[in-house]
Parts: sequence; structure tokens; C-alpha cells
Amino acid sequence: MNIANKLTIARFVIIPLMLVVINIDFEIYIVNLELGEFIFLLMFVIAGFTDYLDGYLARKYNMVTNLGKFLDPIADKMLVATGLAYLVSIQAVPVWIFIVIISREFLMSGFRIILSEKKIVLAANKLGKYKTAFTMFTITFYLIKANEVYLLLGDILLLVTVLLTLTSGLKYFLDNKKHIIF
Repeated sequence: MNIANKLTIARFVIIPLMLVVINIDFEIYIVNLELGEFIFLLMFVIAGFTDYLDGYLARKYNMVTNLGKFLDPIADKMLVATGLAYLVSIQAVPVWIFIVIISREFLMSGFRIILSEKKIVLAANKLGKYKTAFTMFTITFYLIKANEVYLLLGDILLLVTVLLTLTSGLKYFLDNKKHIIF
């Protein structure tokens, strides 16, 4: 297994640890975050960086594998779902945002399954990568509670995230609709 795939798998390990940490009441604060929130934020940023790093290494050193193409989007979806679910649980983000983003992710997973039956591996395209990066940035913005200071900016980030989510999902479908028989 190459280093890019190991970084992807590291995200699968980090995510349950994030859930453990966020549920511990440390009663210690760093800046304006409780220690558990701060560690959750730190782990989210590290996991998000591994997404960038594994893709960069895979492309630069020709380590792109079907396993990576398959696991990377799943790890991304799990990370985004974890971050958004937490933000919904503390009422920082409306539940409809979570539903729209996660629904797109389920639809894309189903689309990938249909294509895999035809031996087609659907890798992320540039718009999908931008969507993922922007979504992770928006979640990070909310995790540091910057939305409490910059309310309008937080709303704009969420709106752009939803638009990128819908647009990238539509692009994947339109680019690959020839593989689906209705």
C-alpha cells in the first residue's frame, strides 16, 4: 500500500477519534474553544490536509490507484458528515444544509456503485475537488466559531458550499450520464 492510500486510511482512523474527543467535557478553554472543541478542530484540519496531501502525492509520484479513487471520496464524505453533524448538533448550521450536502454525497455514492458495476471508476473531477476543499474550509470557519463574529460571511460561505455541492453533483451526472440506461 502506498503512502497516498495510507494517508486516506488515516482519515478513517481520525474520524472516530474526533467523535470521542468532542464528547469529553474537559472544562479547559483555548482561545474561545473548549479543549474538546479545539482538539476536534485540530483533527478536522489535519484530516482535511491529508486529503490534499494524498491527492498531491498520488498525482506527483504516479501512485494513483483504484483503491485510492474508491476510498478517498468515502473518507472525504465521512469527514464532511462528521463536521457538519457536529455543527448541526450545536445549532451552528441549519439541518437543511446538512441534508442537502449529505443527500448529494449519497447520490454520488450510488452513482459510483452503478458505474463500478460497469467497471468504471469515477474519480473526483476538479469541480468536485474544489467543492470538497471549500466545504472543509466552511466547516473549519464554523468550528473556530468565526461565524459568531462574521455572521454575513458565514452565511455566504454556507450558500456557496451548497451551490458548489449541487453544481458539482450535476456536473458528475451530466458528464457520465451515457453510462446509465434509464
